[in-house]
Amino acid sequence: MKRKPFVAGYFYPENKKILEKVVKELLKSQKRKVKERVKALIVPHAAYEYSGQVAAMGYKQIENQSYEKVIIMATNHSYTFLEGISIGLYDCYETPLGCVDVHKDAKKLKFNFVEDVHTTHVIEVQLPFLQVMLKNFKIVPLIFGKVDWNYLRNVANKLLEIIDEKTLLIASSDLSHYYDYSTAKRLDEETIKSIVEMNLNDLATKEACSLEALIVLVMIAKKLKWKAKFLGYMNSGDVSDNKYSVVGYASIVFY
Repeated sequence: MKRKPFVAGYFYPENKKILEKVVKELLKSQKRKVKERVKALIVPHAAYEYSGQVAAMGYKQIENQSYEKVIIMATNHSYTFLEGISIGLYDCYETPLGCVDVHKDAKKLKFNFVEDVHTTHVIEVQLPFLQVMLKNFKIVPLIFGKVDWNYLRNVANKLLEIIDEKTLLIASSDLSHYYDYSTAKRLDEETIKSIVEMNLNDLATKEACSLEALIVLVMIAKKLKWKAKFLGYMNSGDVSDNKYSVVGYASIVFY
């Protein structure tokens, strides 16, 4: 079963050549800030015209690195109620750049597959960046629904069982939503600080649309003694005339 693209032509170009050019241009404008082996990324998932530059800050860090398995986590953005986690047990995810196979380890996690929640964009928009940067990789796509703290710890422990040296972990998340420009910037700076300092108690009180994915990533990072580095921040007010109701975007790398 193939997961067809839902937001091609809306969140990113649907033409293969144009999409590849757009992604490469976004990446070209960024710099490598981490020389070590990258273990994980936090990157935004809005339309490329809004968050593509910030996403490229993160993806630039995996230049010339290779991974066989990419675990992509995000929180449910569909209108379908989801309790627990849904894992995208498709054969592959299609984008204008081709198909990305789902890794066999997805079945090992034994989460349910609720197809309706996978019609959202939160995993799809990450794939063209990965397709440009990597070769011969497969994904483990996870979408969080309603969960509690103990559930998140159990998820982190399950993921630790399938994370190895050839794994990249991604949390797909925007930050605050619909505050004015200055308020959003202040709130997002506090969220970024709690992530980089790996302060889970503080992070749990912050605002991000995939907060559960961020918490699980930080749990894993603490367990594996990864380091975190903030790469950059923008919000939608930086690329539009609307400063009154903005969405925040950040990239953070773990190594």
